[in-house]
Amino acid sequence: VDDASDFCPGFSYVIRERGQYRAEDCIGAMFRVWKQDVVPEGIMIEGGNWQSDRAFEFYRQAGVKTTDAKGRPHMKLVENYFNRLWSVLSVVPGQVGRFRGEMEQENKLAQAAREGRVDPRRHFPMLTEALDAIESGIVYLNKEQVQSRKYGTWIPAERYQADLAERPRPKLAGDLDYLLAPERHVVTVRDTMASVTALSPLGSSYCYHFAHDCLCDMDRARVRVHFDPHTSPIRAALVLAEPFQDRQAGTILTRHAACLDDAPEIIRDFDATSGSDRFHVVFDDTSIDRALKHRDSVRAIVRRESRAIDPDGRRIAQRTEIRAPNRTSSTEIGMDDLASGVRRPVSVSGPSLAPRSSLSEVGSGVRRPSSDLRPRRSRILTTMELIEPKTQ
Repeated sequence: VDDASDFCPGFSYVIRERGQYRAEDCIGAMFRVWKQDVVPEGIMIEGGNWQSDRAFEFYRQAGVKTTDAKGRPHMKLVENYFNRLWSVLSVVPGQVGRFRGEMEQENKLAQAAREGRVDPRRHFPMLTEALDAIESGIVYLNKEQVQSRKYGTWIPAERYQADLAERPRPKLAGDLDYLLAPERHVVTVRDTMASVTALSPLGSSYCYHFAHDCLCDMDRARVRVHFDPHTSPIRAALVLAEPFQDRQAGTILTRHAACLDDAPEIIRDFDATSGSDRFHVVFDDTSIDRALKHRDSVRAIVRRESRAIDPDGRRIAQRTEIRAPNRTSSTEIGMDDLASGVRRPVSVSGPSLAPRSSLSEVGSGVRRPSSDLRPRRSRILTTMELIEPKTQ
């Protein structure tokens, strides 16, 4: 709710068994509303899940400033809005009040319904009816005049539109949806895979292995894995949790890492007979093909290193070539001089394998400056090629 206009652009609702919400619920509520409306410049947030590491990552990615309202009740302006909203909803049959225990009779009926002693349909509205009532209450308050001794009088909907016309705000981009995934783990990449143990849709722990071409040269890197075990197909977003090589922490490596396991997946389809959706738990039998494809990709990784050394033991040319599924690169230093056979100074960094001042001529016992060597000896004496195979 915008504290300046009191306009509410919408709401997001989450139901859990014990009435609790988690960090992904907080992020999801803001994500869905901001994606349909606009991203605010700043928000006031309470403690708990609203100030979790995952939540702050979302605020940072969305570009929203935060103000801490924890322990500062006068800054929780949204509570004032809830008070006005519940005044409108007080006429809805079966409502249990703004605060716990406020409506004694309705709360007793709600407890009896939870225990199975009464039929809740006889005393309380259905979920769709309750949601429609909340929506109607928000629409009513958006058009109801607000009076303030400090700010004057205004209508929230009109004030909100005028503010947006004066200072337009963008909608939230959809590429942050990976932050909504319920599973978020920091693991170390081993054998070009990220392994995570999480609760599967069957209610038991399951070890998920995610692979992508971007991990081919990321062994020992610490990555953050975001995924939802209840989706089909199961995909994971991989984000660097710590700096690695020349990449900064927070770098998104991929949003589509494939699961290599026969993990249980939730499939939803429409049942024409009942006119409702049905859910099935299935096991993906194509995991073997994905694992074999990943193995072949890893085995195809090749790094070729070629270096040339002059009679003084100095490295005068170097070539590095890397061929991997996700990239191919080649770096050359001084290779033109190698092809021409002419010795020219080349600025490279590397170890010196012999003294630079002179080289003993074999069998003569006489030490001569390297500049006195015959022209044929000024050519390249040794060329090394090292191939580092990547085994799986």
